[in-house]
Amino acid sequence: MKFFFAVVASLGVMSAECGNLIYNGGFELGTDGFALHRIVTRKDRRHLPLELEKADPAHGNCSIRIPNPDGDYFEFYVSSFVLKPNTVYTFSMTAKTDVAGGVPVEALIHDIRWNINRKAFQVGDRYSRCSFRFKTGAAGGPNVIRIWSFERTAPKGGWKGNLWLDDISITEEGGSSGAVYAGIAGRRYCRDIAEKEEAPFRLKLQNDTAQEYRGTLKVKTVSEYDGGIVQEESVPVTLKAGEIAELPLRSRVASKYGSYTLEVSGDGIVSRNLPYVVIGSPERKPRNYDRDICVGINGGAKLTSGYTNHKLILRNGYFTSNVSVEERFALLRDAGIRLVRLWDSGRLPTDWATAEPVRGEYDFSFLDSVTGLMEKYGMVPVHVLGGELFRQPYLKTGYARENPLPAWALPLAERPAEHPPYAMQKLKGYIALPPINCWNEYMTALARHLKGKQAYFEFTNEPNLYVTPEVYNRYLKATWEGLKAGDSEAKVVGFSVTSDFKADSNSWLEQAINAGGLAWCDILSFHPYSMRELGSLQPADAAIRTIFDLQKKAGKTLPIWNTELYYLFDTPASTERAQKEKKVEYLLTRFLLDCGENVAQSISIQEDMLWRDSSYLTYVGELIPSSYFVACNTLARLFEGAKVVAKHRLPAGVICYVYRRDGKLIAAVWNYEKKTGVTLDLSRFDVMDLFGNPVAPGLKKVGPAPWLLTQGKRNDAEFLAACAALKPRFVFPVQVSDRGRVIQGNAVVGLHNQSDEIRHCIVGLNGGGYSAKECVKLSLQPGESRMVSIPVRRIRGEKTPAHVVIFDGSTYRVPLLLSESPVLANGSPLQLRSADGRLSAEVRTEVREKRFQVSVEVCDSTDAGPNGTREPWESDSVELFLDPIPLVLAERSAQRYNAETSRVFLSPRDPKPFRIWSQQLREEDCRWEIAPTASGYSVRFECPAKEVPFGFGIKINDAENSGSKAVRSVAWGAEGKAYADRFQCGIIQETPVAARGSAVTSLLTDGSLEAGKMTEDWKKNYSSPAYPATLVENRDFFNGTRCMKLTASPEALLSVISRDLPAMPGQKLKLSFWAKGEGIRVLDCCIEIWSPVKHRGEHLYIRRKFNLADDWKPYELTLVVSEDTKRYPDVLDKTARIKFWLPKEKGAVYLDDVSVQGLP
Repeated sequence: MKFFFAVVASLGVMSAECGNLIYNGGFELGTDGFALHRIVTRKDRRHLPLELEKADPAHGNCSIRIPNPDGDYFEFYVSSFVLKPNTVYTFSMTAKTDVAGGVPVEALIHDIRWNINRKAFQVGDRYSRCSFRFKTGAAGGPNVIRIWSFERTAPKGGWKGNLWLDDISITEEGGSSGAVYAGIAGRRYCRDIAEKEEAPFRLKLQNDTAQEYRGTLKVKTVSEYDGGIVQEESVPVTLKAGEIAELPLRSRVASKYGSYTLEVSGDGIVSRNLPYVVIGSPERKPRNYDRDICVGINGGAKLTSGYTNHKLILRNGYFTSNVSVEERFALLRDAGIRLVRLWDSGRLPTDWATAEPVRGEYDFSFLDSVTGLMEKYGMVPVHVLGGELFRQPYLKTGYARENPLPAWALPLAERPAEHPPYAMQKLKGYIALPPINCWNEYMTALARHLKGKQAYFEFTNEPNLYVTPEVYNRYLKATWEGLKAGDSEAKVVGFSVTSDFKADSNSWLEQAINAGGLAWCDILSFHPYSMRELGSLQPADAAIRTIFDLQKKAGKTLPIWNTELYYLFDTPASTERAQKEKKVEYLLTRFLLDCGENVAQSISIQEDMLWRDSSYLTYVGELIPSSYFVACNTLARLFEGAKVVAKHRLPAGVICYVYRRDGKLIAAVWNYEKKTGVTLDLSRFDVMDLFGNPVAPGLKKVGPAPWLLTQGKRNDAEFLAACAALKPRFVFPVQVSDRGRVIQGNAVVGLHNQSDEIRHCIVGLNGGGYSAKECVKLSLQPGESRMVSIPVRRIRGEKTPAHVVIFDGSTYRVPLLLSESPVLANGSPLQLRSADGRLSAEVRTEVREKRFQVSVEVCDSTDAGPNGTREPWESDSVELFLDPIPLVLAERSAQRYNAETSRVFLSPRDPKPFRIWSQQLREEDCRWEIAPTASGYSVRFECPAKEVPFGFGIKINDAENSGSKAVRSVAWGAEGKAYADRFQCGIIQETPVAARGSAVTSLLTDGSLEAGKMTEDWKKNYSSPAYPATLVENRDFFNGTRCMKLTASPEALLSVISRDLPAMPGQKLKLSFWAKGEGIRVLDCCIEIWSPVKHRGEHLYIRRKFNLADDWKPYELTLVVSEDTKRYPDVLDKTARIKFWLPKEKGAVYLDDVSVQGLP
């Protein structure tokens, strides 16, 4: 049985001819395109929806009413629309209220960067027009409208009554006010919809103009995951002026599990799409959550609390997004969620200040409300106790959680004297440890109150960022003892260590375990932010083994849980948006690897990821299930309760885990190293895609998305043997490092031969703002890795992603990121100076006889004093970034620090003036000296090195006194994030990196076609009725940005001929070129000797038809110029010509790097 969920969306598409840009601004098509956020204070948590009213509209047949009988804060959302840059628009709406004296209403228009246009209005008891003009900035783009009436921090809430809105519009200055609206409607949150149901979708139409509308609308179903079109149809539409209509569509619910969007488009309309998901029905069997893996999330009831804009929210309520809390939890149940770690979703249900406002007097009403809600929908809570270990609100950003301590306990709290150097230094002084006996008593009361209820208690979140293991263990013991005193069956989850913020979780955890911490919990939890994937710099499986090994060494092994990993995959920019963008496969693979490594629970993501991007613009205001929602449902259906049976680490970065679930075997296989062109023969299996859809077995490309394999009719032994026998194959045997460096006009890339054969390659590069000047030819031995230098030119304004183009029998492209590095000649001085002139330095570097030396004369008149709690870079210091092997590029994450990369700090004012962070470079290998000078201080440093090129960066920091952090700095080769990315460093070298390869001398004027002189080399052939050649942009070739396109005709044989080329008797003429076909598979080519005056004697020529492919391939043709001038008199004129004939077909041929050489 499949379930189908469809949710009204708000993505609008506007034609240039449209007037009002707001879809359904007059509400004649219902509430489509609008949403309501509330902070609900009602005891029943009911979300009061938007009400469509026909009794008293300002215009037309309908208006919208926002009921607010409880004075709750609300935000009314208007679906997104696109604004032009630097354009004047008018916002307008009609509004009224039944609140005596009227109400203030503010309209705020903004884009994703929060470029804001806003105005407040006073609304009375009669409809009045509210409008304002505004001009967009240089960006333009998608915008939304939010309408509200009072601040959420208002202590007693706002007005009680109703607000009516009508005729909401955004119009360009000088434009009309109406538009033609087309939207798609389907059932909202419906279940058990059969795929054969007649007309599940309807096209809703309104012509809000004074003219008749005629047009054909395109309706297509698009997969959210890969953008593929599942089905499409055309709908002819005729609408009279003012007409409203509704038409059934032929489109059906997609037949596969997944997330889809039903899109409508057409000329002259404002449209609104319909997203929906197709999911299955997980079987909710009883599970032992200690050890049976289930699908879990971080989330909760969303009771608002804490601080916003530096103000404390005093009137708490449940945050709702167009649906009630109950409806949201019903959706979570349908996604297959069984465990909810109550975190990052408003007030904690176990919040101490809420539960014990007066010492010894308990109020568990909020806890009971959440507990009942989760029980109703079959979910088990994982309570996070103590917040972030009693961290006080950190208000420097204006937003913070509320104080985790009751007001009565705060004066009794201890402020730790020690703030560990590895902890977040900004939080020194923000930790308040309550009297341990008080905390213990609260734990007992909490457990006693929940006795008999299924729940887990995780003591604090990520304590290694805040306190020492000793402090944590002390409170963990008190938590354990308190909970067990209240309920001996209470389950305590301990440690919650994180590797986020570059924290060293392993050493902290080891100290906590060695100090006896395992005695005070039932389960160990961790947050693997620096070991997210099997292919991470710290591999995920190795990190998990470390946790088990630490426990084994201590003599006790507890189940381990992953209780948070919001950023699921490695990326240069770990922003939430980057992490969510079409990367749902990483949620599946993290769950599958956790299960495969015996992690008992994998509660990685935050609930918001289950919904399409509800925060910004596309689907503002509503809960739209996303592909993550479908993925959770897939895991619940297929892997809930699974146990690992086998693990096969295969060649080519492929992993295969085999699991047993409810007696049946199932396997998952994926390419964790993300290599290009890896295939597996899965013909022996029943195969499903990442969402559990059956697919045809056979040869499959294997990427980061897992293939799911089931037994079918095979017995256990046969299935296990087939999994063990899997053998990955490379379609593209030569792999490319994922990062490259550009150094003085040369792109340095790493090539890695993954095959067991010699690979003869031609290599080029295009995109990322660069294009190869010429190809590089090389041969790679089996298993060989080589750094290759490709000469490149800058292409201004070029925005296509960079890719290396390789030909080794077939042509393929591998994407990579390029970083351009500054270069310093060996021994040359550097002059650095801050913008205000108060910090300057003279730097000299040299690499000689396998030693690196640097001397720095710093002019800094202020004394920062000892570092104290400041990091070295936050005080007066010289930072050195050293990379002895800057051009050695690993296949993955080549930019990351390797074992030989080092970071050195020289602090002239600190008692510990020298620090070194390195895996290999030791302090005893270095020589250093710091000396005061009249204007500041000097630094000398040297260490072992190899030869040039040598990676180097320097940053000099200046803090003005002992109470401040660094206020200025100067740097070379250390800008940006050089502390994490060695490609940010500069390069010291003697001479520019030598370019491989050599230029080919051609008889053609512009064989590369980059000079734009195609017509000097190529003319219309005498027999051709038309000239078929054009010079076109070309970004997919090995080098350059242009190529020659020969367009064929089904009506005539078209051809081109070269200008006359010199040809000597006895010489060999070699024509070489690259070509590909577009609908054409044959190219006829000829080299001929022909007199430019008058042809005589026999015709000397060679002619061949070449078979073309869809992608670039090289071709050659050779003619030996005879010395027999009697037989071939034309040879005496020493002239040759090249001809290309096109077949009499529809299509085109592309040519590049055409060369004609005269060889001995």
